[in-house]
Amino acid sequence: AVGPEADRSNYHWDGRIDHIFLGGNSTFEVSDWLVDLRRSGPNDRHLSDHDAMVAKVRVHPNPSP
Repeated sequence: AVGPEADRSNYHWDGRIDHIFLGGNSTFEVSDWLVDLRRSGPNDRHLSDHDAMVAKVRVHPNPSP
């Protein structure tokens, strides 16, 4: 989790909704990811209606049979 407001101890890690959709005959690996919990503006609001997730994904296409 990033952001000065990020209280990692209270974040619901098991309740997050994040998906990466891949198609075709491939495998993948995620080498890094984070959740952005920063707030902004005069009302100290979240940046979106859900926490932004960022992931570094490497896709390995499998050869056709």
